[in-house]
Amino acid sequence: MPKESPVKYKVRLMISYDGTDFVGWQKQNSDPNTIQGILENVVSTIFNKPTRVIGTSRTDSGVHALCQMAHFECDRDPRSFQLLRALNNMTPFNISIKKAWLAPNDFHALGSKSHKSYRYYILNSDFSDAFKSRYTWWYPKKLSLDWLNEASKSLVGTHDFKSFQSTGSDAKTTVRQITRAHWTLKDGNLLVFSIEGFGFLKQMVRNIVGTLIDSERYGMPTSEIQNIMGKKDRQAAKTTAPAHGLFLAAINFDKNTEAQFQEISS
Repeated sequence: MPKESPVKYKVRLMISYDGTDFVGWQKQNSDPNTIQGILENVVSTIFNKPTRVIGTSRTDSGVHALCQMAHFECDRDPRSFQLLRALNNMTPFNISIKKAWLAPNDFHALGSKSHKSYRYYILNSDFSDAFKSRYTWWYPKKLSLDWLNEASKSLVGTHDFKSFQSTGSDAKTTVRQITRAHWTLKDGNLLVFSIEGFGFLKQMVRNIVGTLIDSERYGMPTSEIQNIMGKKDRQAAKTTAPAHGLFLAAINFDKNTEAQFQEISS
């Protein structure tokens, strides 16, 4: 009789990491210090088989994540042992596996439709802060919260964001739907930009933040962001904000997909 194929399991992970010391999420042959590469080594060791770990968002070098999602396939039932404990015991201190689920066979971290949110932090004060320098962009010139919010309104909706896409992308279209773009002020000097939508282009959030800050700095009208977006030209936009102020904050899949996940206890 033909030998039966081993039962396959698909696991979804929620991961957080401090991106300071990594060259980004995506595995690179030239540099092993990536989140994906480290996780693949750990998972492959646990299951004693070369295993690919696929993430939902390809965060850049230096970018942090509060909630990155990923999946991998395995032959051993992940519920039969303490998977979360094993993962966290084998990953470095700046990578944390927060949750794990048994996922349906048709789930794909990159291919399944998801709603993402990012946060960008700016320390808007006269002096830098040694304890916030890894996670905020220090910007000493006083910025107008009202101006930033008024200018950001033009980002909401379905638009062509080609002006805010960095080179080196393989995206088939530069049209994206943004559902929220809003600035808040915390603790008197911490500006937080929250942006949510169904997919983002390469360095899109950092390019938007840098352009907003430059436009406000040089006294441009709030309509400048809409004008830049309408040109569909990366040269029309301005500065790319530093990576260390950006956090991947949340990733949510549609309700039907979410209902099929079974959380795996630690």
